[in-house]
Amino acid sequence: MRRKRVPGLAAALTTGLALVLPVLPAAPAAAASPATAPGSSLTLTITPDQPSGSGPRTTVTLECDPPGGTHPRPKEACATLAAADGYFERIAPGSAGCTGLWAPVTVTADGTWGAREVSFTERYSNRGCAAAATGGVFRF
Repeated sequence: MRRKRVPGLAAALTTGLALVLPVLPAAPAAAASPATAPGSSLTLTITPDQPSGSGPRTTVTLECDPPGGTHPRPKEACATLAAADGYFERIAPGSAGCTGLWAPVTVTADGTWGAREVSFTERYSNRGCAAAATGGVFRF
């Protein structure tokens, strides 16, 4: 048995399928990336109690996401705060550098962590203990 060729059959089928298939929207070029979380910006201050004479008042800035500011170790400080979700109270205190020297200081942190306002104040027996208790955030 011999098959007959029907000219234009392929073209007719293609056109017919095009009419039957639904029109699909073009795929988006690239999905938009999620919005970057707002950066964190803190002003950190160490104020010696008077008249202890434990040094001058010191203030630095700490920027996170990306790390920066005038803090001497912004990457480490940001990592410590990130592990505590920006809550100084959640930082696991250490003891390295905390001596028995009595030269009390008050530390403050004011600014934002993401979209949340931060205000932290604590008093320590000296600068070394302030640095140890805050995982190095106040080591400057």
